Amino acid sequence: PSPMPVEFGSFAKAYFRYQHGLRPTKSIGMRIAALRALGAALMEHGESNPVSTDASILNRAAQLIGQKFSKDVAYKTASQLEMVAEFMDLNRLAAVSLTCRKPLPREKDMGSRVGEEFEAKRQEKLPSPFALDTLARAFRAATEPTELVVTSVAALLCSAPDRVNEVLGLRENCEVTRGRKGNEPAFGLRFWPSKGADPMVKWLVPSMSTVAQEAISRLRAQSEA
Repeated sequence: PSPMPVEFGSFAKAYFRYQHGLRPTKSIGMRIAALRALGAALMEHGESNPVSTDASILNRAAQLIGQKFSKDVAYKTASQLEMVAEFMDLNRLAAVSLTCRKPLPREKDMGSRVGEEFEAKRQEKLPSPFALDTLARAFRAATEPTELVVTSVAALLCSAPDRVNEVLGLRENCEVTRGRKGNEPAFGLRFWPSKGADPMVKWLVPSMSTVAQEAISRLRAQSEA
């Protein structure tokens, strides 16, 4: 929580602004975390000038990142540390030559692998039947304003899985109905993606359409209250 030392802080701000102009990213937290780790590693050696960065400082910064974050986040943050090292080396900003190549290993992607072991790991991450049944019971039992809002948001997330901030950002006219020959009309929700993509309609399975419609009705009533 403490500010970076003046010498390193000036470098960090200049680097951040320079990189954001050439290689902008929405994951600014990882870029800042990499700089903080490098600054902390320097401070452990009694230094605040980035010119003193060397291989041992970079290794310690990577170690701090590995201790602070999960494997997936640590890998991505360490990649930002690699970018800092490349930038400093290219522009001769360190007293010695710097080489930093993927200081932390990448976590294996279990989501796309097949087999009983990986299927079991995926199943472990899913809510239990009891939890899903409890959500349904809570939705039906809700009476107070807070209960109505929370259970309605949960119902929409079960009906059309999405980021919770996109559910909270649904507009008043988000409901979309489209006719189908010989069948019940298709029902969907128009989402506005939080990462800047064009608005999209997510069509719901018929069994969840009435649940979503009731949830929208409840949220609309609570918004107007």
